[in-house]
Amino acid sequence: MKAILQTCRLRDEVLKGDLEDTLFAADFGHVIEGRARDVYQDPIRFFRNTHPTPGLRKITGDVFGRLNNPSEPGACPRLSTGFGGGKTHTLIALWHLANNIGDPSLGGELLDASDRPASVRVAGIDGEKLGVPVARSHPDASPRSLWGELAYQIGGKQLLAEFQQCDDAEASPSGDLVRKMLDCGEPVLILLDEIVKYMVKLPGNASKNLMSFIGLLSAEVVARPRTMLVTTDPAGQAAYAAEADALGRELEAARKLDEELGRRSSDYDPIGQETARVIARRLFEEVDPDAAAEAAREYIEAYKRIAALSPDLLPGDVTTDAYAKRMRECYPFHPRLVETAQDRLGALPAFNKSRGTLRLFARVLRQIHEEGSDIPLITAGDVPVDADRVQSDLLQRLNRDQFSAAVQADCVRHASGLDNEHGGDCHRRVARALLIESLPMNANAAMDHREIALATLRPEDVGHEPGEALDRLISVGWYIYPGDGGRRFQFRVEPNVNKRIEEVADTIPLADARAAVLTRVQRHFAGPTFKLSAFPASPRAVPENADLKLALCDSEKLAEAVCAFTDNSNPECSVSRPFRNAIVALAPTDESLQESARVERRLKAAETIEAEAKKVEPRDKPTLQQLEKLLPNLRKQAQVRAYRAFTRVFLQGRQTLTLDESYLVPEDGRLGDVNGQQSLMKFLEEKELIFKANESIGLDLLCDELLPGATPSVDHAGAVTASSLHERALSSPRLRLMRKVDPLRDAVLKGVRDGRLAARLANGDCYDKDGCVSGSEGARRRQVKALSTLSLSSDILIAPTGAPCIAAWFATNDTPPVPAPPKLGGIPLGATATDWEAALEYARKRRLLRLSLRTQDPAGAKRLIELAQPFGAHTATLTVTAQGELKDGGDATLQINNARPNSALQPLATAATLRRALSDENATYEATMTLDFGEAGADQALARLFPAAAQAGAAIRRAPLAVLLIHVERDAGDGGLGAIGPDQDPRALAPDAVPEMVGLRPSMHFRVLGNHQASTPVDVLGHQPDDRGIERGRINSIDQLARNQSAGRESNLSRGRRGIGFDQAEGRQAGRGSIGARRRGWEPARVCFADAFPVAVLFHQVGNVGGWFRSLAAADHDDGGEGGGDNREESARW
Repeated sequence: MKAILQTCRLRDEVLKGDLEDTLFAADFGHVIEGRARDVYQDPIRFFRNTHPTPGLRKITGDVFGRLNNPSEPGACPRLSTGFGGGKTHTLIALWHLANNIGDPSLGGELLDASDRPASVRVAGIDGEKLGVPVARSHPDASPRSLWGELAYQIGGKQLLAEFQQCDDAEASPSGDLVRKMLDCGEPVLILLDEIVKYMVKLPGNASKNLMSFIGLLSAEVVARPRTMLVTTDPAGQAAYAAEADALGRELEAARKLDEELGRRSSDYDPIGQETARVIARRLFEEVDPDAAAEAAREYIEAYKRIAALSPDLLPGDVTTDAYAKRMRECYPFHPRLVETAQDRLGALPAFNKSRGTLRLFARVLRQIHEEGSDIPLITAGDVPVDADRVQSDLLQRLNRDQFSAAVQADCVRHASGLDNEHGGDCHRRVARALLIESLPMNANAAMDHREIALATLRPEDVGHEPGEALDRLISVGWYIYPGDGGRRFQFRVEPNVNKRIEEVADTIPLADARAAVLTRVQRHFAGPTFKLSAFPASPRAVPENADLKLALCDSEKLAEAVCAFTDNSNPECSVSRPFRNAIVALAPTDESLQESARVERRLKAAETIEAEAKKVEPRDKPTLQQLEKLLPNLRKQAQVRAYRAFTRVFLQGRQTLTLDESYLVPEDGRLGDVNGQQSLMKFLEEKELIFKANESIGLDLLCDELLPGATPSVDHAGAVTASSLHERALSSPRLRLMRKVDPLRDAVLKGVRDGRLAARLANGDCYDKDGCVSGSEGARRRQVKALSTLSLSSDILIAPTGAPCIAAWFATNDTPPVPAPPKLGGIPLGATATDWEAALEYARKRRLLRLSLRTQDPAGAKRLIELAQPFGAHTATLTVTAQGELKDGGDATLQINNARPNSALQPLATAATLRRALSDENATYEATMTLDFGEAGADQALARLFPAAAQAGAAIRRAPLAVLLIHVERDAGDGGLGAIGPDQDPRALAPDAVPEMVGLRPSMHFRVLGNHQASTPVDVLGHQPDDRGIERGRINSIDQLARNQSAGRESNLSRGRRGIGFDQAEGRQAGRGSIGARRRGWEPARVCFADAFPVAVLFHQVGNVGGWFRSLAAADHDDGGEGGGDNREESARW
């Protein structure tokens, strides 16, 4: 549809703002006197602006038809419409036609030339302009009565002289004089307007004389041919009923006049149903009929569409052909607006029906023109009640200034605020339409949802928008009241409970409202899909683990920081969050959180007012009735606003995203089946930000990128732990969020099936594409058995099929091993060690059958499983006991025997919980991990016992083992490898004293000891444990340290550390070498292996450890710290 400014051409007086009251207030008296505005005084202009309604054509045809027909008797037609109904306009039309009867071009649309008499004597009286005692003054005469004025206009001064004896309001002319006045030889047309207003001016019996004259005149008119008396009659109109006290005398006179004229007159309605066309003719130069037809068609089609879906949204008759015709007739105004102006506002005396409608519509059109609006049809919702010129016409003129507060508060502020929030202008349209309808200020001046929809809907609307907009306005408006049982609504001048809610809401602490919002949001986003971290104070409050986490944050800044860091308390050295694919954060914008808190404050205020209203006696029923309607909507609105506020989605290393409408709680508040976690998961899946069910990581990415960076196994060259592989996947920027380990596990299983990967389980079973190799040492057998699942834990190893460890993993024994005969020499067949030293000694010569690790410290118990994993025992069981007196009274005893470490009971955690509840006095705790290696026992157990002894700690009787270190002299460019015991001072050893080492294979990570500033090429750590000032460097001259190795590389380790990885063929010898360093300070730079790895962990062959130490020779250095002397004897202990 085209805009009305394109299809309708406004008249100049409308465009120029020539909108004085006189433009629309047609005044018959001024026309008679010759001083009316040109639009009324000029016959040509007047008829150009006059729409030829059927009623007006009938009146003019009847009047002039009788005047032109000598055989037709006279008549007394009465224009009986109310104020503003076109009476005055009809009188002016008859006046101009009579005075220009010889010009057939004037008023041709109203009166054909064939119906025109040759001449007409015309007299016009405007009773409002007549005076007492002189009715009217002329240059040559001053008649003193209505009949005197008629005589002067019909016969001039000469005829007036005939009435000299009775030319007084208190006298009465005879019938002869009246007949003489009418007998002038030409058709006579008498036009009387506002006679009732003249009657109220007359003193005493003068009004009776006037009534007698009107009766006499009408009797003579109907008795004579070619004579017409046309009068107007406002009696019975609502305006008079409303002013009964002030116009009592005038109403009584109107009643008497009606009784007198009713016997001889015929009623005419000059406008009839043509009001809209009259208005269009007066305001527009031209209206496109095709545009009117198109607008009617599109609106009716929209009404039919809406009615088919929801019959209750619109009145039933608006889909008919009759209504379509009505729309075409009223174009460019909506029929509902025309009805409101004519019927509702027309009942107000100051509005003057058609005049008021013209005046109002002209101002609306000018406002639309100035704003350049593109509306296709003007509805009540398009009337700009807040515009000064329109507001003055609607409020000041109609004595409705009390509504000014409602206009500013609800039509402007509240409606505009809701439009800004929800988009469009529907709330303003609804508020405007409702205000116009409410101006009569009575119980019937109200609208229901259907009427509101009809008064404001546009074809592009779905249909429910006006009703929803009205509901929202009711919830916040200060001057909207329900009526008729809550089915109809209207504006009133007294503020409602909403205004009080706003006032109380300002006293509610903002912090309380925000806390309530966050509580709602936390409940909404609870669920099993994500591990919820609700409103952390800082990134440190969000744990770093493999669980898929949802962090609800109260600001976008915090949400971004939570995803990026685990600790940003020190901005200069913030700690990055490694597991980027295990966290998503959700936050509101500042504006949406503020709006949610505002709604929450309103709800709390309403609840406070309700509580107070219930306390007073008698109860404040009006307030409670309003709150009964408001509170359910406020509660729903508080929920909806809180839920819809959190739309900003944060992921590490990705652009911030926004949840669009399809993922949010609907505005209508249907909250039943909506869960925040489900909606967020749907968003992440559809945006391909998380692995869906049955999706897996690409095998190439797994083998080429994730596997090389995972933590290598100490004992199995080329293999990595499954847990570190999982950590790599969680840290990879090339992957998505992972809710479970399935994407990685499925990829590993596929790699095994495809022959690219092999897996080793904790019990020693090894899987490849051909099946499984299992069994103890010397009894390994291959089975046709596929790997269907596996745990991504630290005791599961994954290796590419070309790794060095593969040969050992899949080596099989053709025949069962034959037990070796017992050796002679007094060595017992079985031996038991109760300390680490004895265990290590036995391990040099014997197989390990069973190992029991025992501790009486719950903290030490946590390491039992960690220590047991490398042994690969056939079975592992836990026995835990805890007993004592409870801190809060009573006693407890726990005994768990031979349970599996991974039992659902969680033996260690259960016992630790009980131990914490026990009083320290007389409480006992003991945990024992028993590893059974079967009848054959474990060969080469020494290689596993050494690291276990080193890592056991004091709680599990830790053995003192040597630590390998690198020492760099203060003034030296080179340093060397050396060894220290736990009770020894560091001592420097010359590079040429380093023996030839065999099979150096761990990933070495370094840390710096001492107060110093150093930069060394071997330092590739990144984050130092003690945050000292070490500069990152490159791996330098690795081949000098191990010239036979295949590669030296920088490795990513767990917990943000980095190190150097060495890949060497087993059994090759590493040559002597040194690691260069640059010094920045006067203290020696001493770099050692982190975690105090024992020597046994560093070397594949450990049978001659003591011999290796005996080959070390100490060297004296002046500033290398204490040292010197022969260390051979002390080293021999190790």
